[in-house]
Amino acid sequence: THAWGSRSLRPVSHKGLVITGAAVGGGAYALAAMTGVALMDSGGGGLELLIPVAGPYLYMRQAGSPPASMFGMLWSMAQAAGFTLLIVGLTADQAPVAVNDATYVPPLPVDASGAEVRTVELEVESAAEGAN
Repeated sequence: THAWGSRSLRPVSHKGLVITGAAVGGGAYALAAMTGVALMDSGGGGLELLIPVAGPYLYMRQAGSPPASMFGMLWSMAQAAGFTLLIVGLTADQAPVAVNDATYVPPLPVDASGAEVRTVELEVESAAEGAN
C-alpha cells in the first residue's frame, strides 16, 4: 500500500462555469443575432448585432438616445460576462482534490541497514507522582 492509504485524487470539474457561461453568453448572443437577422430582413439594418459582445452596443448607440445606449451596453456586458465564464471554465487549472478524508500516513524511515526505524513514546512517572 502507498503512503496515501485509500485516498484517491480526481481533477476538479468546472461544469458550473461552463454551463452558466454557455447559457448566458450564448443566450444573449443568440437573441442579438436573431434580432439582427430580423432587422436585416425588414430592411432596418441590424448587421452590427451579429458582432459578438460589441454588436448590441454599436447598434443601440446609433439610436442616439442615452437609454438605448445604456441598454446596448448592458446587453454587450451580458455577452462578455457569459463568454468570460465559459472561457474560464474551459481553461482553468484542473487541480486534483481528495475524494475522501483519509489521513496521510507517512512511510516509516529506514536506517542504513534497510531496517525500518520505529519510535515509541513512553510515559514516565516522576518519583514524586509515584509516591502519592
